[in-house]
Amino acid sequence: MKKIALILLSFQLFSCGNDLENRVNNLVKYKNKWILSATNRNYTYTQQYKCYCSMNNIEIHIKVRNGKVISASLKDGKKRNLKYIKTMQQHFEYILEVMKKEKKENMEIKVEYNKIFGNPSLISVKRKGIMDGNTTILISNVKIQ
Repeated sequence: MKKIALILLSFQLFSCGNDLENRVNNLVKYKNKWILSATNRNYTYTQQYKCYCSMNNIEIHIKVRNGKVISASLKDGKKRNLKYIKTMQQHFEYILEVMKKEKKENMEIKVEYNKIFGNPSLISVKRKGIMDGNTTILISNVKIQ
């Protein structure tokens, strides 16, 4: 909790406006909700990418135990490399990192959160001026064990 408060404070001190502050407050609110929802850090979810890439429209079924990704597979059961698969904690960290870089790197992030569990349900990053620089991650079918 102290870490979250420190992150929030640093953004309030260095932010360029209320919009960023509001979005960081929202992120902290939903991250706290996620932490309370998934106290044992065991859950599964489905992730789907929307991008100009080889991962476009591919659904990946992800299993997390004790806060670590232990498996990721496609619908047909084929295993995916775990190197690029994120836990919810890592998704929150990614969102925060992009928020920090938005103005400097000409990016824009849009995030929607699951109202029940607090996890991100949509993460959309647009790199302005780059036609194929947009990536959207859809997160669904969250099941907490």
